[in-house]
This record gives sequence, C-alpha cells and structure tokens, in this order.
Amino acid sequence: MLTNSRRRLVVEFAKAELVGVGQLPSRVEQFEVAFHYRRALTDEEIAGLPLKWCEIPAVDLAGHGKVIEENT
Repeated sequence: MLTNSRRRLVVEFAKAELVGVGQLPSRVEQFEVAFHYRRALTDEEIAGLPLKWCEIPAVDLAGHGKVIEENT
C-alpha cells in the first residue's frame, strides 16, 4: 500500500522529469502498478516532431486510472 507521502514523492518525481516539456492540460493518474503523468505538447514541440512520427495514427491506450491531479 502506498502512503500519501510516498504518493506525493512519486508524483513530484514524475513532474520533475518533465520540467520544461509540454504545457497544460495535464493529468496524473494512478493505476494498479504505475502512475501516468501526461502533458499536452506545445505547438513548437509538435512542429519539431519528425513527419514520419506525425503520420502515425493517434491511439490513446492509457486507460482510465484514478485521477490524482489535473492541470498542475
């Protein structure tokens, strides 16, 4: 069982890993074995993606975890 203080540490670590990447909206979700922190890409980040990468159809397989935080 994950304590509240450890949960906070995990979320803060995930946020630290993405400092300077993306923008709001964002979402932190908790799943059975993992946390998922996503941020929307900026227009500049999208423009920097290779064209071949942009041709890949978007598929969201993230599922629906317990939302811990949004737009933080």
